[in-house]
Amino acid sequence: MKRFMILMLAMLMASIALGYEAQKNDGGNDAIDRFDSPNAKRLQELSDLMIEMKANDQFDQAIWDEFYGLLHGMDMVQERANHRANLDQGGDVFASAFVIPSLPFTDGGTTTGYANDYNGGWSYTGPDVVYKYTPSKDEHIQISLCGSYYDTRLIVYRNSTSDRIARNDDGCPQYREDLSLLSDVELTTGNTYYIVVDGYNNANGQYFLRVDVKGCDRLPDGLFQNGDGSFTYRQTTSESTTDTSLYQGPWYDPSDCGPDDEKGFGYYSAHDQDYDWRHYWPDWNTPGLNIQSVQVLICAYDVDEYSCNLDNPGHPEYCELDNIYADDAMQLPTYLAGDNGIDWVTVFTLSPSLLFDGFVNMFIDINVFGPRPEAGQCWCTTLMWSQLIVNYTIQQEENDPPYTPTGFGMPCVDDNTQMCVTITGPVPPDPNGDEVEYLYEWFVSNIGTGGGFQPDEYNPAHPVNHTGNCVPASDSDIGDIWKVHVFAKDIPHGAVSENYLEVTFPVIVFDCGEPPYTDVDMGDLDPCKYPTLIGNPSHGLSGIAWLGETVTSEAIPHPVNMDLDDGVEFIEAPWTPCYPEIVKVTVTGGQFYHAYADTGGKLYLNAWKDGNLDGDFCDYLCEQRVPEWIIRDKEVTADSTYTIDILDPGREDITHYAGIFRFRLTSRIVGPFGFGLIDRQACPDMTCGSFAHDFLGEVEDYNIPEFQLAVEMGSFDAIASESRITLRWNTLSESGNDRFVIARNGSVVAEVNSQGDNPSGHSYEWVDENVETGVSYSYTLSAVDIQGESRVLATTSATPTTTVATVTEYALYQNYPNPFNPTTHIAFDLVESGFVTLKIFNPIGQEVATVLNSVMEKGHQSVTFDATNLPAGMYIYRIEATGFTAAKKMLLIK
Repeated sequence: MKRFMILMLAMLMASIALGYEAQKNDGGNDAIDRFDSPNAKRLQELSDLMIEMKANDQFDQAIWDEFYGLLHGMDMVQERANHRANLDQGGDVFASAFVIPSLPFTDGGTTTGYANDYNGGWSYTGPDVVYKYTPSKDEHIQISLCGSYYDTRLIVYRNSTSDRIARNDDGCPQYREDLSLLSDVELTTGNTYYIVVDGYNNANGQYFLRVDVKGCDRLPDGLFQNGDGSFTYRQTTSESTTDTSLYQGPWYDPSDCGPDDEKGFGYYSAHDQDYDWRHYWPDWNTPGLNIQSVQVLICAYDVDEYSCNLDNPGHPEYCELDNIYADDAMQLPTYLAGDNGIDWVTVFTLSPSLLFDGFVNMFIDINVFGPRPEAGQCWCTTLMWSQLIVNYTIQQEENDPPYTPTGFGMPCVDDNTQMCVTITGPVPPDPNGDEVEYLYEWFVSNIGTGGGFQPDEYNPAHPVNHTGNCVPASDSDIGDIWKVHVFAKDIPHGAVSENYLEVTFPVIVFDCGEPPYTDVDMGDLDPCKYPTLIGNPSHGLSGIAWLGETVTSEAIPHPVNMDLDDGVEFIEAPWTPCYPEIVKVTVTGGQFYHAYADTGGKLYLNAWKDGNLDGDFCDYLCEQRVPEWIIRDKEVTADSTYTIDILDPGREDITHYAGIFRFRLTSRIVGPFGFGLIDRQACPDMTCGSFAHDFLGEVEDYNIPEFQLAVEMGSFDAIASESRITLRWNTLSESGNDRFVIARNGSVVAEVNSQGDNPSGHSYEWVDENVETGVSYSYTLSAVDIQGESRVLATTSATPTTTVATVTEYALYQNYPNPFNPTTHIAFDLVESGFVTLKIFNPIGQEVATVLNSVMEKGHQSVTFDATNLPAGMYIYRIEATGFTAAKKMLLIK
């Protein structure tokens, strides 16, 4: 048994023997523990009888047949007999001996009916058969008859009967001691050896012969050209391997029952000390390869598989059975071969597809059934080396490797999605028109890998070898950086692209779906307001689409329109709360947009404004009529600019404040709360939000100071007549304003005092009579607040004339007065005579009045609007005339 178990098992067997003697002395009738069988008592009686008869040089075939029939079951006996009847059968004498072609070798047959030609120096032997073997090198072998069904003897001659070199009568373990085993026979080249299967006394019957090489000789590593033009490559991984990409052991891993605290090549490793290693074939991507065979030879010491299974038929759990895996697939033969206390080589034949990138990942699962401490069994084994052998030819016909793949990556989105790479081309993928498949090598960088990229199977947190185009979110962690190499492989010829597509994914900054979230960005740098992921760079790496001209990623939001390529323009800002406003948004497509769209990919635009400055985008304002979700999952396409009408969810009770906006471009519908995420664990007062990270993911934030100013300007018009120009303007709101300053052609000509703070604003008029007919004048209107700071509000121009001026362009003027109660004048210019409509709308777009719906003459026109029957509030007037459309706001006060 194992070196560390000899004493343990000796004590155990002594204990069993003493227990049996106690039972016999006590006259007990219990089943004998030595035989795990319902026929234990009869088996013990037959065993004792056979031992007694052999001591007296006697043999009884009937007793043997009964013993092995009870032990194995007669069906198994017959099955093995039928099996052996189909094997080759040894020869009668040396001249007709069956030739053993190579080792390992197994065969079976019967000695019944054959003559007794050789006795090996014994007085009594039965009929015998002969096998012949000529070794090609010096070697040690083991010869076993442990699976036979009669009392055997085994003899080995070198060249002739005059040179007997080994013999055995009773060598097999446990209750097979009547069967023969030569555990170490030395053979040398230049000699022929004859193996004689014989029987004790006149015993004969069915035998099972197995001859194995003892020891682990192997051929040298390297590349070798064979005589037929083929090639053989050999590479060995063992305890002396220093390349850490192939072997990183030994590892310190104390076992609960094994003798060594380390595991790996050269160490006794127990059931809880499994480990892995790799092989590498450097010529895997040579054009024109035709792989004929791939084998891995594993040399192991002390694998208790062969004799143990013979001794325990039907109970594999009593023996050491070790599985070998290659690239996560269990290989055949099912179990590592071997026997007690000897070296043994097991040959595994692998699929050539496992070498698609030159590497094959090996793993040993030691003692798959686990230990049996109640029987004193804790199986261990020692791997000495593992050798990869690749036999191949190189295709002589010309064949070009496939093109390098192109594609893009989509990072982990949430706990139900994956980090994937999508191949988009080229088309065709192979210059010869061959069909290709894509091979994926994944790498990860994190603290566990030392900060550098390592193959994913060496990721300490998730040691999984991913071979497909995706990595599940569950196999990644915060701080990971992933990349993938994608090769194209020519399926008919096996040629692999010379270069690979490399896709690097952004660092994972969140644990998909698991709070608390970290590293958030917001409109005012408060981590419990407006949360979203910092930088959010994944959309740039995807190469699909983004907002603006180029990809941008800000740690903090920019003030309005200072990020010149952000793709968002606020029209006629500042805005008026609760009234229609306009934004212009530009969407830019990347290099993979068309491939994305062709496969059904969509783009959605959303925007929010925090109109009440409470730290979220979840409210309805303006008497619960206007949501803070201002652009709602609008489907868009790349390389397009959209002018979008919205209702401003502003504050009506103050005149100026900082406007907080968020614009998002996503690949899916996100809904009203898709502006970011909610983290009540870190921010218990947070009331709304949803996890809305997306592989496009662009977030543009805006912190717009004084989005409503101290003076919110309405209109500023200059009306020319003979020898005078009348300036009229109105404000939409005023707060802290002191006066207005009027400059004509750059020089101040007048100051007009403010009418005071008013959230609805005022109307003003000033007449300039110091002008000349036919001269053009330019006017600038500025506001000066109570702190003395001046701000330019608007400019206009006019030219006095003695005749009615010819109208050269359409125009709609601001109503006067504004605010008004209950009447106001609305002026407009018509280039041509035609049908004109002038209608009034409330803030939610409902028509409330029609002022004009008739034909009007060309020129400057003016009408009066009476709002006696309307409630106070903001209204929009809109004109349509011969292709001209315009609208302005006005305020009714009562």
